[in-house]
Amino acid sequence: MKILIVDASWYGGGAETIARELYGHLSKKGHVVKFAFARGDIPTDVDTIKIGSMLDVCIQCAQTRLYD
Repeated sequence: MKILIVDASWYGGGAETIARELYGHLSKKGHVVKFAFARGDIPTDVDTIKIGSMLDVCIQCAQTRLYD
């Protein structure tokens, strides 16, 4: 099965920990897993898709502070 896991980053709190563990578990079971992320560093052995740029992240953070 092909699976895409989407999270803001690889390292961090609870959601990131669950995403990392899910990636590892599904990969070991033989599934094709990709990890889509917006920021941070990711180990080179993880199959990734980079979403947006650092500028996008900064704009989204500013919008959240201003309007949320």
